Amino acid sequence: GKSVLAENIARCCARNGLKVRFQSYEMNSTDLTDRGAAAQFGIDYGHLRTAVMNREEWDRYNDYVNLSASWSFLIDTEMVGVERLAARCRAMKRKQGLDLLVVDHLHIMPRPNKNNEVQELGDISRRLKNLAVELNIPVVLVAQLNRGSAKALDKRPNMADIRGSGSIEQDANIIIMPHRESYYDNQINPHLAELIIAKNRDGEMGSVVCGWKGQFARFEDEPDLNWAPPQKESRWSDGYAV
Repeated sequence: GKSVLAENIARCCARNGLKVRFQSYEMNSTDLTDRGAAAQFGIDYGHLRTAVMNREEWDRYNDYVNLSASWSFLIDTEMVGVERLAARCRAMKRKQGLDLLVVDHLHIMPRPNKNNEVQELGDISRRLKNLAVELNIPVVLVAQLNRGSAKALDKRPNMADIRGSGSIEQDANIIIMPHRESYYDNQINPHLAELIIAKNRDGEMGSVVCGWKGQFARFEDEPDLNWAPPQKESRWSDGYAV
């Protein structure tokens, strides 16, 4: 859910009049528009991906396209390195203003040479931190977890699970880790999500319980609690249920 959360934050800010730049290294602008429409107007994301929608869904999609056209929400999908990204952000700040930069995601940003991943990721992290200070804007940097964390008994992520975590941990003011226990256990409410505040330089750490609607690609303020786990099928033996 990390990219969904980043898109939700960016779209919410743009919808409220802020000037947002979304640098995507993983999804194209059409996919991001589809996600935004699904989240904003409750359109099934699976229907959008297959373009199999009913008339009402098409109307809502067109409403989203018309609505978002008035926002200052720039989606850039070019595979640029951190230096060119910083230059583009400075130019945007100077010419039209810039209130938020979202980068999705750190681990697939182009790097000069891929000999020392930890060192190079740390360099990108520090450069983006310096850019945030220089332009006086928040930078939301999406990062990947080590896959080994999914094999642990406790599935809740922590900062040590961040791939190449040393400099990222140090540079970040706030680290938010989305977590859905139902991803690992289908007996748990799939609409229940958690945003773990693993680091907060200027405030408290802890956890925020929220809702998750995967079919609409969005997090919500409150979880939908009207859910019951699937019934396990009975096995019959000699006429008796076991």
